[in-house]
Amino acid sequence: MLATVKNGFSWWSQGLLAWLPDAVKNKIAAKPYIQCVVSGDEIVFQWVDKQGIEHNELRIDLIAELNNKTTINTWLERYKKSELILKLSEHETLSTTISLPAQAKENIDDIIKFEIDRQTPFSIDDVYYTYQINHNNTNDKPVSVRLTVVPKKTVKIQLEKLQQLSFSVTKLLLPTPNQQVIIPLSKVSSDFSLLSKATIGLGVLCMLLALMLFYKPVLYYQQQAELTQFELISIKKQAQQAIQMKKQAELQMNQHQFFLNQSASYSSRLMLLNELAEILPSHTWLDYFEINGQSLIISGQSAAVSTLPELLNATGLFSNIQFVRPITRDEVSGKNRFRLEMVIKQAQGDSNDV
Repeated sequence: MLATVKNGFSWWSQGLLAWLPDAVKNKIAAKPYIQCVVSGDEIVFQWVDKQGIEHNELRIDLIAELNNKTTINTWLERYKKSELILKLSEHETLSTTISLPAQAKENIDDIIKFEIDRQTPFSIDDVYYTYQINHNNTNDKPVSVRLTVVPKKTVKIQLEKLQQLSFSVTKLLLPTPNQQVIIPLSKVSSDFSLLSKATIGLGVLCMLLALMLFYKPVLYYQQQAELTQFELISIKKQAQQAIQMKKQAELQMNQHQFFLNQSASYSSRLMLLNELAEILPSHTWLDYFEINGQSLIISGQSAAVSTLPELLNATGLFSNIQFVRPITRDEVSGKNRFRLEMVIKQAQGDSNDV
């Protein structure tokens, strides 16, 4: 019984906040704050009043300010009761509109957390997020929700720079074409703070929600919630299977590409060996062959070593042909041993030894 009452209150509080128009929520929660923008080592501070008007801009250099905080401490003393909000540019955020079943209204927060994994290339642990509900939806039609996420790694460096000045950012400010969007860095505390302020001026809305709660049996909502949870569990299982299949497909693609690269490399080396076999005279043979990038090294024995550079150069395949070791005579074969290094005019493959 206690758990049912607790769940009912949680549903009511979340619904109260979620279904408020954004303009009303922003007006209720409006209070002065310090807005900062981090660009490289330059940080710009502005004090913003309740009407959203910016005042008294302060620009500082982070490196210089770390050595002497007198300027910024004097400026911040005037607004020490205002919270610090980090303003981001539009390209640092990702927004998308999603459509949810009508039943999602009763469990919107949990569903949004699940949709982040599906609708964005990030997991919920990797982003700060917020969402706005289209209040033109009726009870029996799908819910349209505007989801906005900010990857944590995008703002990590900016937050670290502010921490060097002993500043603690509480929220992120995202400028959009229609309105400014606020994402609390500590979502739980922000929700409860907003709820306490909203309750004061929403007596009429509370009465309407209470009438709706008594008009429809509590059992109906519980059944709908259970149905939604069942569907979510099924969807999560399908999503996990899809992720596993995607990983297996990526692994197979990588293996396939590896084999293709190896095959191309071996084919190129074989073609080059065939070229050398046709070029070199019958009294010359190779016992070492190495390709390193565009460099080719060969060694072996020949009855006419001095003619080899000119012979190889005449093919047009090589340049910078030179002996890399002294020419020595092999007492057994009676031929001269040589080692030549040259540049392949067109790369024939990766680094390999034969």
